[in-house]
Amino acid sequence: MNNESSDKKKAIGKFATNYMMLLVTFVVMLVFGGVNQTFWNMGNILNIVSNACLFGIVGIGLTLITAAGETDFCAAAEFTLAATLACTLISQLGMKNYFLVMLIVMITMVLVGLLNAVLHVYCRIPSFIATLGTSYMVNGIAKWMTNGLNFMGISRGIGPIYTYIGQGYFLGVIPMPAVVLVVMAAIMLYYTEHTRGGKYIYAGGSNPTACKFLGIDANRQKIKAFILCSVCCGIAGLIQSSMLNGSAQEMGANMLNYGMTVLMIGACFLRLGVFNVPGTIVGSLFIAIIANGMTIMGTSVASKEIVLGSVMLLATTAVTVFKLKNARGN
Repeated sequence: MNNESSDKKKAIGKFATNYMMLLVTFVVMLVFGGVNQTFWNMGNILNIVSNACLFGIVGIGLTLITAAGETDFCAAAEFTLAATLACTLISQLGMKNYFLVMLIVMITMVLVGLLNAVLHVYCRIPSFIATLGTSYMVNGIAKWMTNGLNFMGISRGIGPIYTYIGQGYFLGVIPMPAVVLVVMAAIMLYYTEHTRGGKYIYAGGSNPTACKFLGIDANRQKIKAFILCSVCCGIAGLIQSSMLNGSAQEMGANMLNYGMTVLMIGACFLRLGVFNVPGTIVGSLFIAIIANGMTIMGTSVASKEIVLGSVMLLATTAVTVFKLKNARGN
C-alpha cells in the first residue's frame, strides 16, 4: 500500500513538473489580462498569436539544430535574407509568379544551411564560429541586394497573394501564421518522434561516438539539421515580410535572442532537459505573452530586455539542472 501511494505521488509530481511551464504561461496571461483589460482585445490576442508563430517557427529550426548537438547563430540573418530576397525578386527584378519567388527563396535557404553544414562538418570549424561568420555574410548580402533600403507595398507588384500568409485568415477565422505554425509543428513533431531519420538527429547530437558503432552517420544528421533550421528561419522571414507587406534591414535583429529563449523554455516542458517541438511551441507563446504584456503596460525597452534576458538565464539554468538529473538517472 505504501509503495502504491509513493508511486502515485511520484507520478503526480512528475506530471506537475513536466507541465508546469504550461501552467506558468496561463498564469502570466491572466496576470497581464488582470492588470490591463486591453490585453484581452481580439486585435491584441491576434498580435500575440502572430508573434508567437514567428518565434515558434524559428524555435523549431533551432530545436532541430540543437538536438543535433550544434547551434546556428545565423538564424536571424536567414530570417532577414528570406524576406529581403523575396522583396528584391518582386520589386527590383519584376517577378510576378509568387510560387516561383517562394521556390527561389527556399532553395537559397537550403544553400545557406548547406554552407553552414560544410563549414562545420567538413572544415571542422565550431558551429558557433561558422554560423556567426556566415551571419555577417548573409546580412551583408541582404543589404547589398537592397542597397540598404527598406521595401514596402510589395503586394502592388505581385498581388494580394503576397500578404495572405501573414495577414490572411483560413476559413475567415484562423490567422494564417497560426495555420503555418501548426502544420510545421505537426510535421516536425511526427518527424522527430515517429521516424527513424528524426530520431537519428537526436542520437547524433547526444552520442556521436555510439552512433558510429550503430551505423548512424552523425555528420549527415548535422547537415540535415543545419538545412532544416535555415529553411524554418526562411519561412518565418517570409511570414514576417507578408505581415509587413515588405521588408526592413533590421527586421530580424532580435529574432535569434527570441528563438534561443524559446528554445530553452521549451526544454522545461514535457521532456525536461530535452529540446522538443511541443515545448518550443509553449515557449513561443510564453515569450510572446510577456513581450506583448509589457508593451501594453508601457514598460521601457530596457525593462523588457532585462526581463527577457532573466527569463532566458533562468530557463537555461533549469535545463542544465534537468540534464544533470537525467545523466544521473534520477
